[in-house]
Amino acid sequence: MNDRFLSVRASLLLARRALARQLALIEARERPDADAFAEVAAHLDDGLKALEALEKGGPLRVLPGGWGRRER
Repeated sequence: MNDRFLSVRASLLLARRALARQLALIEARERPDADAFAEVAAHLDDGLKALEALEKGGPLRVLPGGWGRRER
């Protein structure tokens, strides 16, 4: 995989993981946390920003937990 796509891939994988946690709570008939859905949206936003940077040819960086967010 091209190194320029690593940040996009990382953001999308984090979004997928966060969404999967919320869907598991829904299946268990637990009430998901609204902040957790905001986490999913933030990871998707990071992925879109990374794609925009690719289109512009700007530098990219891997954001393992997203900008200003901690991994759960």
